Amino acid sequence: MSKRRVLTQDQLKEDLIKRAQESGVSQHAIFDGQQTDTAELQRRVWQAERERRDAKLWWVALLSCIASVISALAAWMAILRTGG
Repeated sequence: MSKRRVLTQDQLKEDLIKRAQESGVSQHAIFDGQQTDTAELQRRVWQAERERRDAKLWWVALLSCIASVISALAAWMAILRTGG
């Protein structure tokens, strides 16, 4: 049975800031000197992660399309060669 780690608000905020830095998310206009607008930072991090995931899925879709075209061409060539 796995034990969940309970995080404090400060730990959650630090983790969010770390994810933002790793994702290259702009933290401009989020800090007011004392507090962080964590909701806005979280929105930006989620958006960056979603865009990265979507870009990967776009490549998978493109490769799948190319494979389908090659498969269709191969089937068409096989039919033409057999005189069908």
